[in-house]
Amino acid sequence: MEQCGCGIRPSVSRGGVLNVLCYMQPQRGGGVARHAIEMVNGLLHRPGVDGTLLASGPDMRRHPAFAGHFPGIAVRTHALPGKLLERSWKAIGWPSLTRHCRGFDVIYAPADVRFPTCGIPSVVTIHDVQALEEHLPWSDTSAHRSFRDRWMRWLPAVLREADCIVTVSEFSKRRMVELLDADPARIVVVGNGVSAPFFNVAAPPSGGTHASVVIVGGLRLKKGAAATLRVADELHRRKSPLTIDIYGHHDPDWAARASGHPNVRLHDFACDADLAAALASSTALLFLSPYEGFGIPAVEAMAAGTPAVVANAASLPEVVGDAGIIVDAEDAAGVADALERLRVNLLFRAGRVAAGRQRAAEFTWQSCVQRLLEALQKVVSGRG
Repeated sequence: MEQCGCGIRPSVSRGGVLNVLCYMQPQRGGGVARHAIEMVNGLLHRPGVDGTLLASGPDMRRHPAFAGHFPGIAVRTHALPGKLLERSWKAIGWPSLTRHCRGFDVIYAPADVRFPTCGIPSVVTIHDVQALEEHLPWSDTSAHRSFRDRWMRWLPAVLREADCIVTVSEFSKRRMVELLDADPARIVVVGNGVSAPFFNVAAPPSGGTHASVVIVGGLRLKKGAAATLRVADELHRRKSPLTIDIYGHHDPDWAARASGHPNVRLHDFACDADLAAALASSTALLFLSPYEGFGIPAVEAMAAGTPAVVANAASLPEVVGDAGIIVDAEDAAGVADALERLRVNLLFRAGRVAAGRQRAAEFTWQSCVQRLLEALQKVVSGRG
């Protein structure tokens, strides 16, 4: 890892190379971290693009494996913890980034942040605006009201100040326009991609799928835990052989409710290869989350040859298109009907598998990076 100070290097954009400073958050996890790693790696290894990572030194020391995700890419650090720095940026637009930005053509963040003015264009990713939604199952909780208040202190400023906003779905773009009167012309949808293990996993022998339904994201309220357990109860009532295998972090209260349930099994996080194998050998993915800015597990499942049964909520219908099976998460009997049809009707399931693979092929990280690169080039040429 290269440690850089505040040295100045000249911009080489006029020589045909786009020089990008990428602000990274080593502490981030989940789908946001996956997006950040794939997009920054893909961007900075593109011909005609050069760049450097900027991250918190204390955060880098707390997450020493982070730099390993970016082989061959230079890193410069700032002295403050990332959360402290970002809170100050969001509240008052200080401290300045000017000394870090010198010599670069554009500064880019693959996750939500507010940049102070630093003399070069800024491009910021807002994955979703779940914080501002008022009609979710948890919207009336004190925690969500506080979350909403915090976002409203800084997000409108980002929409005014950033040269371009990047997001991951047309749904997220539409909600920014509807909730914040954002200018749609300044919002670019780049999407999300699917990593190679999901495309490359070996298909099981004919008829070799398990009577298993996979859920990714853990048993949590925000991932549809209540609806999931209602479906589990309905399958058990029908004496279905289907089991529900849930991977990820589980809220303790919901894990306790699932304890001892005859057809629910809780698992820790799985690596991509193991998760791809679990999906490929299962009957279906079940994704009943009431709110997703994108919903990467749905396209990962389709890439692995697994039908995706998703809630008719937020971005999920957009992501799966006609290839997915879209259900009402509140209708446990209807969801169970869809899962049972996939289990017993192999011809129907094969059609969903084929449609899903074709749909998933549209979601590559390379195409996401290309859309990002075009947005960066546009804002740089616009400033020129």
